[in-house]
Amino acid sequence: MLFRSLTKRVDGAKLPKVQVVDMRKEEKPKSGGPRMLSAALQKALEERRKKGEQSLVLLNRRGYAPSVQCPHCGRVEECERCAVPMTYHRSVGRLQCHFCDAQRPAPGACPECGSPQLKFTGAGTERLEEAVGEALPGVRGTRMDSDSMKTRGAHGKALAAFREGRTDILLGTQMIAKGLHFPKVTCVGVVGVDSALNLPDFRASERVFQLLVQVAGRAGRGEIPGEVFVQTYTPFHPAIQFARHHDVDGFREQELEYRRAHGYPPFKRAILVSFSG
Repeated sequence: MLFRSLTKRVDGAKLPKVQVVDMRKEEKPKSGGPRMLSAALQKALEERRKKGEQSLVLLNRRGYAPSVQCPHCGRVEECERCAVPMTYHRSVGRLQCHFCDAQRPAPGACPECGSPQLKFTGAGTERLEEAVGEALPGVRGTRMDSDSMKTRGAHGKALAAFREGRTDILLGTQMIAKGLHFPKVTCVGVVGVDSALNLPDFRASERVFQLLVQVAGRAGRGEIPGEVFVQTYTPFHPAIQFARHHDVDGFREQELEYRRAHGYPPFKRAILVSFSG
């Protein structure tokens, strides 16, 4: 079987310029929470909106906060079935397990010690939507994830509004990273990539590289060149650097060498044995 590499974009469009934003150098927010938008990304989003162009912002994590913890006694709200932290969904005021889909109302105080002060750790697409609205007043944004696109036809309506220019920014999970062709999209922002890189899975780098290449491909598909901003606390990670240069061959060679050295597939076989009950 003969394989060919696609080295050029359709219609001769140029690949987007990828900027890696070192979040370690960003000014810390006064609220103490995570900084969602870097100064560079915020400025780029505002400039695109003024020019009548469009943008995508990717954060591959649903909900408002991935975990809820009491800062006094240390209790973390966990799923009773899965024993993993439950995600806080602010829009419905509930905690949800993203493994078994169990849900319960979000507590107003710690069930363990009664403290009314609860800490919402991390950030999801709901928090990103809030941050974009605060940073860019009046922006027309649409959030696309499996929570906001539950009703029949919601996905098609959201894309139609974006295609017709009734939406400035499309933000969401990997749902917005693949298969979309909008020539007016000239800016793509990637937020929270480090959490995916640090998963205890030897395929984490590969999956992040794939996602970065895919979402970068949404920018500059028309006559206007595109630009991508990848926010990270680990700017020199190989997955980020190879994606920055659109270097698929280089990443593959590096990743295969890493897996060979550590005995990971495809050089060794892995067996997963699971017990549940």
